[in-house]
Amino acid sequence: MHLQIQFGVLRRACFLLMWLAPSGLLAQDTMSPMDLQMLSTRLIEDDGFKAIDTTGITFLAAGHWYGAHENSLSLYPSSSLYAHVAQLNDVHADWIFTLGDAVRDANDRRQVDAFGALRHQIEGNHLLVPGNHDLLTTGQYNAALGKLISDTLHNGDSYLFLNTESLRFGGGKAMLDDLKDGSIACRACNNVFVFSHRLLWALTEPGFQEMDDFANEPFAPMVDADTLEMVYAAVLKLASGRPLHWFSGDVGASWSEQVFYDHSADGLRHFYAAGLGDCKKDAFWQVHVDTLGVVTPRILLLDEVEKAGSLEEYDMAHWRVRMHERRAMGEKTFGERTWGVVKSRKFLLGLGAGLLVAVGLVFLWLLRRRTKL
Repeated sequence: MHLQIQFGVLRRACFLLMWLAPSGLLAQDTMSPMDLQMLSTRLIEDDGFKAIDTTGITFLAAGHWYGAHENSLSLYPSSSLYAHVAQLNDVHADWIFTLGDAVRDANDRRQVDAFGALRHQIEGNHLLVPGNHDLLTTGQYNAALGKLISDTLHNGDSYLFLNTESLRFGGGKAMLDDLKDGSIACRACNNVFVFSHRLLWALTEPGFQEMDDFANEPFAPMVDADTLEMVYAAVLKLASGRPLHWFSGDVGASWSEQVFYDHSADGLRHFYAAGLGDCKKDAFWQVHVDTLGVVTPRILLLDEVEKAGSLEEYDMAHWRVRMHERRAMGEKTFGERTWGVVKSRKFLLGLGAGLLVAVGLVFLWLLRRRTKL
């Protein structure tokens, strides 16, 4: 069964308006050079890349660390993380990637401190790529979550870290310049690894566009499609036909799923996503890369009772079926929930009342001005 989700131009526009209001993240249409520097395409890290032993490297990757706490009162990261610190430490990972949305509200110092305290309990070198919830109301990244590091070459592989939030603020040129400068080009590299919060590949790789609607928050209404295509083309050019492994973290909310894996038709480009939602399917991607460049990914389910199954059980076809089943049960995607609010009587009444008040205030201002004249 194939689910085709098409909300139309009006739905996209209304969704964008509704998204702007509660998040408070898009406070301006353009950003200053200093703001763009804060929203560079670079990785946010704790201690940087450390020396790795001769057996290769192992890393863990997942996003949406604040879990299912979708109300303004929650202060702490996902309960799945608190409950499985020992299990994560048993992996002895060299790097642990937070793929965006480390906290629900980056403006709340208590949430930032709670994230930092939990991170220090999980052994390994912590690195983070920013998501929309990691930005302040000004649109700037909250530097209290970590500092910045450049893309890098390591153990015969290229590692790229894309701040996809910068694309919402006109940062496409800076990202393209970073990708085209050639500093991380490596003809002898075995693999290219890409880490981002948004599922940028879903809007650029044929056959995956539905994943943008299935994600926590559709990215298409917020960014320019041509810019996305240019960024994706630059990444593919840098990979130059070598295996590409792209990890994203904007899944896991109650209207989405927790784990995704699929690959391009030619088998060269591999797409992974993982996000925590305080449920039994919460998981990290656990990836080992040996000294010969052989990549071995597995799904590390935090609930030991659950069985991960094969990677094919998390592919595009699986997500279509699962999301169709959830819709049949009355569940809705984020976009559908937003459109439902826009069409609701309360919203329309509130909008109408707001317009009447605005018109009334303008009329009174004009009347007073005329009286003074």
